[in-house]
Amino acid sequence: MLLDIEKNNIDALSLKARILMELNLPKEAIYFYNKVINSKSNDYSSYLCRGNCYATLKNFDLALDDYDKAIKLYPNLAEIYLNK
Repeated sequence: MLLDIEKNNIDALSLKARILMELNLPKEAIYFYNKVINSKSNDYSSYLCRGNCYATLKNFDLALDDYDKAIKLYPNLAEIYLNK
């Protein structure tokens, strides 16, 4: 599988996380968002999406933390405020 081969490809990891979230597997998606964030800590989109995963799991404190991080990186994106 391509996504298994490209373990260090940030775009592939992010795509895998998005697919897992679409499959309603937020815990698994968080694992891959963590990998992306550890490699690219200025990626507001990963914080936003990981926040959505946490919100789905009703872990609202972690979701809010991620939304706040996304806002600091991209303060003009309305979508972040809507999720918060």
